[in-house]
Amino acid sequence: MPAADLGSVTTVWSALMAEVMIGIDPHKSSHTAVAIGSGEEPLGELQVHACPSQAGTLLAWAAAWPERTWAVEGAAGLGHLLAQQLVAAGEQVLDVPPKLAARVRLLQAGDTNKNDPGQAARILERVTPAGAVARARCELAAEFLTDIRRLDAQLRDTTKKLAAAVKASGTSLTGIFGVGPVIAGTVIGDVRQVFRFPSRDHFAACNGTAPVEVSSGGRKACRLSLRGNRRLNHAIHMAAVTQIRHKHSQGRAYYERKLAEGKTHKEALRALKRRISDAIYAALAAGARQTAATCSKGPGGQPGNHSVSRAASSHPVRRLFGQATPGPATTIRPVTTAGPAPIQPNRAPQRRAAYSAAASKKPRPAT
Repeated sequence: MPAADLGSVTTVWSALMAEVMIGIDPHKSSHTAVAIGSGEEPLGELQVHACPSQAGTLLAWAAAWPERTWAVEGAAGLGHLLAQQLVAAGEQVLDVPPKLAARVRLLQAGDTNKNDPGQAARILERVTPAGAVARARCELAAEFLTDIRRLDAQLRDTTKKLAAAVKASGTSLTGIFGVGPVIAGTVIGDVRQVFRFPSRDHFAACNGTAPVEVSSGGRKACRLSLRGNRRLNHAIHMAAVTQIRHKHSQGRAYYERKLAEGKTHKEALRALKRRISDAIYAALAAGARQTAATCSKGPGGQPGNHSVSRAASSHPVRRLFGQATPGPATTIRPVTTAGPAPIQPNRAPQRRAAYSAAASKKPRPAT
């Protein structure tokens, strides 16, 4: 590919090695420069603070290699000021695109991460402690490096187990573009039974992708919903971002259509998230119906129904609460044999006679 001239800095994807190549990794607070020879042997390394005198410090350090070329990663980004300073000093500067640097790291170490444990171990091996304090720091750094490797191994293990569990569940969620095993596992774990949501609108309200109406009078408006399951909302958000980043996806085409309609970036992203929410609900509902059809030969009812009761309190030994209807309390009285109940005399006539006699003895008022 021919070189493209961006101002005074040349961007090349492939170039012949100079006598000495000095690569610079720019950051906000500091820049790291590494010099290598034509045989790719390291010649020196220097870290300078990001300040107005950064270029002068680097030029003084590189004065020992007159035939040199500077390769700045991201000369149009964080390394823009440094690249322009070097060009102004008459140096030959190449812009290394970050994507190209990531490909080199991927081919060399199998990972695009710049601060991988292998690189940290190589740096630690080159450090020679000068005293007890430096030696303690190196030992602490080695312990941290061991912890990072252990956590990386656990992360890879967990990712494999999660992918196996999602595959064993037979879900079709991973067929949606941007939904991998991690997002699918998050959705399955949070949703559980999809039919507890009567419709996709209820599911959207649960995950926060349904807008909230804030109409007043004749003005109708909607705003972003901050309710619902935020972990589920984050999973849908990551799927939407993944679709937008890939130009060949249907989600990217839908996103661009919304932008053409006059929507802002955030409004188009929210519309895409709602579309993904509907697709997830459809996939979960289809999987649930398929599972119900497979288990239709069972006794019926809710999942987990069995002819023998599985309730925790069905057995007296495993009863968690008191008896619903308590039986008769125990007594120390002797048990008597039940017999015919005695006939009680009718005392109603005697009560009426006594009442009449009392009323006749009551003095009457004088007229």
